[in-house]
Amino acid sequence: MGYFTVIPRFFLADVFLPVRNLPWYLDILSKLVPMRYTVDLVRSIFYMGRSEYAQVVLLNPFINLLVIGILFVLFLSIETTVFVRSERNR
Repeated sequence: MGYFTVIPRFFLADVFLPVRNLPWYLDILSKLVPMRYTVDLVRSIFYMGRSEYAQVVLLNPFINLLVIGILFVLFLSIETTVFVRSERNR
């Protein structure tokens, strides 16, 4: 089951394909994938000071860090809640 969730994340995170021209439904899914912001953060560090920066990087690095932090806390709290419920129902 792991491949069914990991492989689509690579495509939605702008690792292999550009995400600037996605259909609206894939754009929403892409914005929920934390890897998108991580890849964009790494690209912003790599392309910093180069002329291609504006064409390659989607968001400001500080916005990427903020979104990564927010999604981390959100998904961690959701997963903690699910885990605690599953352990109580054992």
